[in-house]
Amino acid sequence: MQPISYARHQFPPEVIRHAVWLYLRFTLSYRDVEELLAERGLDVCYDTVRRWVLKFGPAFARNLRRLRPRPSTAGVLRVRPPSAWDASSPRSFDLRGAGCAGLACSRHPKAAWPVSQREGQSKPP
Repeated sequence: MQPISYARHQFPPEVIRHAVWLYLRFTLSYRDVEELLAERGLDVCYDTVRRWVLKFGPAFARNLRRLRPRPSTAGVLRVRPPSAWDASSPRSFDLRGAGCAGLACSRHPKAAWPVSQREGQSKPP
């Protein structure tokens, strides 16, 4: 990240950063930013805010882009469309988080049910 030079500016870097952040982060006009800074006791012209945004805005964006994590395919979750789901899918789970691959579904015969569910229950919980 390259340091941004605030040399030859009347206001401290914190004020410049805050004014640029206000303009770019929220949908404010330059005059709105001028009024917000005036409420904090800073007499800044709206044209000064405009010049700061034009000068420092791209540098802030460049530095933020460098800090953003790079995309990776290692953590990508590939999920089949819902039409391809079935009860034997390894991604099929019941509400408790247990896999229901061996449980009875409309596509599985009653013999595929676990023994505890075959006795006395007509449907799985």
